[in-house]
Amino acid sequence: PVARGAPPRNVLRDGAAKEAPLPQPDPGPAPEAPPPHTAGCPDGMVRFEASSGPLCIHAYEVSIQLREKRGGHIRQYMHQPQLLRLVSAPGQVPTPVSFNEARALCRHHGYHLCTSAEWEDACDGAAGDGGAPYPTLRADQYVPGDCNYTHTMKGGTVPLAPTGSYPWCVNPLGAADMLGNIWEWSDPELKDERGQPIIDKRGGSHYGRHIGRCDQPAVGTHKPDWYGSVGFRCCVAPTDAAPAE
Repeated sequence: PVARGAPPRNVLRDGAAKEAPLPQPDPGPAPEAPPPHTAGCPDGMVRFEASSGPLCIHAYEVSIQLREKRGGHIRQYMHQPQLLRLVSAPGQVPTPVSFNEARALCRHHGYHLCTSAEWEDACDGAAGDGGAPYPTLRADQYVPGDCNYTHTMKGGTVPLAPTGSYPWCVNPLGAADMLGNIWEWSDPELKDERGQPIIDKRGGSHYGRHIGRCDQPAVGTHKPDWYGSVGFRCCVAPTDAAPAE
């Protein structure tokens, strides 16, 4: 089922990306994050409970990188996934892709693009309904500055940040930046009248001026081959999960 709520508003003004952002709020020093639960998960992933059972999700927004040094831009290799690796680690730049590209890259590497329900369960830390509304160390509230949003209504928008740059913006599972920084594709498992996939994106972005929540979708806002400021994470069953019947 499609998650509840309404999509966060995007009030990016024309030219705002060219203006200097006003000083952003300081949320104060963050406590040490709890150690992530990674049992049975590939490197760079954390474990969570979804409605369908245990799953793993990339702990950080994916940075697509070449396996070997080559010339040109990463996008020219997007249809050669054997040359690419999906990096989930702090200090990386998340890579924007289309919904179709995200699904294909996850599949090629033995994962799947997280469904919207799975993404929400990983974000709020609870299978099905309930859980924390905000994927931060505070969980039940959001303090301006916790994650990479533009927290001022005037001035330019803050830039995309390397993954893990905001110490408050880590949920109890150990997944970072599930709010703000870059939008993230998720699969609502819906199709249009022509049988084409309908997209969803989650988490908001650095240029958004209104804070989202774990349960806020943005279903059908783009075509599946649209390329813009949206990244992704993949999901996969842990190695100790019971096989599907």
